[in-house]
Amino acid sequence: DDTYLLWGNNNSTSNAYDDLPAGYSGRLQKEWVVEMTGTVENVHVEFDITDHDYLGGDAAADFYLITDADGDFTSGASEIVASSFSSNKVTFNDIDFTDGQYFTLATKQPGPGGVANNVLLWLKADAGTNTTTNDERVTSWVSQGTSSFTANEVSSDGPTYKTDGINGHPALDFSDNRMNITGGICEGETKDDIFVYVVSLPRSVNSQRVIFWQNLNSTRYLLLRQYSSSYAIQFIYGTNQTSKGGAHANEATAGIVADQAHLWSIGSTTGAANTTPNGTRRYIKRNGVVVESDNNSSQTSGTSTNDFQIGHHNNASYYDGLIAEIIILDETPTAKQDNRIRSYLNNKYGLTNGATSQARINSNGTTIWTYNASYNTNIAGIRRDDLSGVDEKQAKSILPGAVVTMSTQAIAATNAANTTSLGVDKSALVWGNDAGSVAMQTSELHTDFTERLGREWLVRETGTVGNVVVEVDLTGVSFSNTHVKN
Repeated sequence: DDTYLLWGNNNSTSNAYDDLPAGYSGRLQKEWVVEMTGTVENVHVEFDITDHDYLGGDAAADFYLITDADGDFTSGASEIVASSFSSNKVTFNDIDFTDGQYFTLATKQPGPGGVANNVLLWLKADAGTNTTTNDERVTSWVSQGTSSFTANEVSSDGPTYKTDGINGHPALDFSDNRMNITGGICEGETKDDIFVYVVSLPRSVNSQRVIFWQNLNSTRYLLLRQYSSSYAIQFIYGTNQTSKGGAHANEATAGIVADQAHLWSIGSTTGAANTTPNGTRRYIKRNGVVVESDNNSSQTSGTSTNDFQIGHHNNASYYDGLIAEIIILDETPTAKQDNRIRSYLNNKYGLTNGATSQARINSNGTTIWTYNASYNTNIAGIRRDDLSGVDEKQAKSILPGAVVTMSTQAIAATNAANTTSLGVDKSALVWGNDAGSVAMQTSELHTDFTERLGREWLVRETGTVGNVVVEVDLTGVSFSNTHVKN
């Protein structure tokens, strides 16, 4: 008698996904507090997440009940894995709460950069393809995470699988090839937010080449393409007008280089400008550098069940080049989530974050490379990050001028061909150089040496990486004595 267990939530609708212990990729927006009189033991807790499809997870093992004494789940939280997951209901059995305890539902579902919430589409060439054999045709490409989409070839005209596509990682080679996601990716709703991350390598510039395209309602579009010298890169979500849903940059501003990989990060929201990672409602970034931004909010959304086309538009405007990864979120990411995704892609594909001063972080938000203006060239790294699905065993910057490769064993043809593995999750070894000359110099030397490269590197280790193999390409460098002992 007189025994009670009561609970209530904070009715939050904000993206408070950073309020998490290490090792989690997302949680419900709401959190609850318990009031207990007497002793109530062994209760069953069920979360119905039907209306919370932003939360990543597709099995009981992905979900955890996390509890904490002060409502800040970043530290001091306890976890209990779910007992079952069925019909969008996550159940925990035999839970003993204490009076005043806070709780919420969290997930360890892997995602790009450890971001699992609101991942609408995650196509990556190192997972989900029907084949992993070099130069074979790709007939299907399954989206990762909790996304249910599959891209299929059109009329036996799928792209070619390349095991060493970009920086030792696979990519799909589109050259007059076509793939479609039947019914599109709008899920029957008009999405206020679309944020896109694409790693691609074009063979040409200033001609109409479609990366993806979906016709929406009322002559609106969701597309990313190269078009012309004036529209070197164009993103449309909504009506194709620069004062509405269209955004573009010309050749000089876009900075597209043929046969060179680029990371495109793009945002569009109808919400407040200050909520986006760029502080504007819409933006296009190439390798971290803003090439276009505005605050338009009129006719900047749409929906349809038309096919989402990859590498073409209506069997024309074919993309010519490699596509390694396409990530689309349907909610505005926090600045930290955005950095986690871009850090994941930059490191994986050997890209440097342009002239921007942002550090690289892992899926926990821990810094693995502190920005250093003096060593901001050819940044690369080996690392393991389970929540991102990354085991980067060897690496080299893919940008021009890179001469250093590091590996956990003798350097293999591709990352997949490297049979070792970093032993500790969240470990990383990242390096960058000072953009110095690779020519031989005789100054600034220890007395035991007579010559050295003019270039210098800075290394940062996080966690435990262990011994590595270091290879320096000396092509074009003339030392007086090139015997290995010297």
